[in-house]
Amino acid sequence: MINRKDNHLYYILSYFFLIQLSFVLVILSVNFLFPFSGDYFNYISEFITGGTGRFELGYRTVTSIYTLIVSRTESSFLYLWVLFAFFSINIKIYAAYLINKKTIFSFFICYVIYAFLLHETNQIRASLGLSFSLLSMYYIFNNSNKKGFVLIVLGCLFHSSMCLFLSVFVVKYFIDRSLYKLFVILTSLLSLFIYIVFDPNLLGGINPLMMVYSSASLDYSFNLYYLLVLTAILFFGMLVFNSISKLSQSLCFFYLLLFLLAISLSTFPIIAVRVMDIATVVAIYFVHSVTLKMKFSIRNIMVINLYIFIYVLCVSRSYIFFTTDTIYRFN
Repeated sequence: MINRKDNHLYYILSYFFLIQLSFVLVILSVNFLFPFSGDYFNYISEFITGGTGRFELGYRTVTSIYTLIVSRTESSFLYLWVLFAFFSINIKIYAAYLINKKTIFSFFICYVIYAFLLHETNQIRASLGLSFSLLSMYYIFNNSNKKGFVLIVLGCLFHSSMCLFLSVFVVKYFIDRSLYKLFVILTSLLSLFIYIVFDPNLLGGINPLMMVYSSASLDYSFNLYYLLVLTAILFFGMLVFNSISKLSQSLCFFYLLLFLLAISLSTFPIIAVRVMDIATVVAIYFVHSVTLKMKFSIRNIMVINLYIFIYVLCVSRSYIFFTTDTIYRFN
């Protein structure tokens, strides 16, 4: 029988093994996948010319410091990309380890299949910003609000969309007071309100890049199969809601909030798809925060369904990556 100390050592060794494995993945992606998409050319042209003004402060600061040490060449940029990708995926692994160390391998497989090609080999700003923001969830839901807030601010410094994670504080407020029904009602009404009054042109004043997204928005759309799987995950999450931990309940409600927000933004598909992508990564964390108990029960059947649907989602998304012209198109 494995005692508690050996168990603890096993989890630590697993965590460090995944750190090494993630480094191998990043190096392989640089050698065999680049350039993966148009984003690479946008980043490298900005890097070489020094025109990073349209990007967020965090990315500009890191780039400026980095170019004090190295010259603005393509090879130098690849090293910077490796650093971004490596820190990005490892912060996500660390967040998963804190949430539920027992399922860290399963989380790693799901995340790599689902999001590695999109985040670590493509959207490096959003990916690192998302990593900080995902880690903030653990601290906020465990009453370390200051740490959580600082991490969200760090996330926003790399991508403005991470301001969505400020709503984690709202979720925590309702969960702490067990106001579950009120939360569902209010988020549903809010989503309906956004759907009715939302004007994409308003986003241009917040971030100039939004105008670029707006002009390309008609080229993007949701895939109904993808949406159905996400809905199924939410449905089974609600079925086991009363038998899971407060942390899992919080992740489930935050996923619900992002899911409804994405639906309400469906008239602006390119933004809706990005919100849905964040929601899906949160869903992966939610599913892997729920631990199976070693006995036969209805709850366990529901949890198994959660795992099945998250794996179906990840595999189907990976298939989409390799069978469409753009990694965002879900048709």
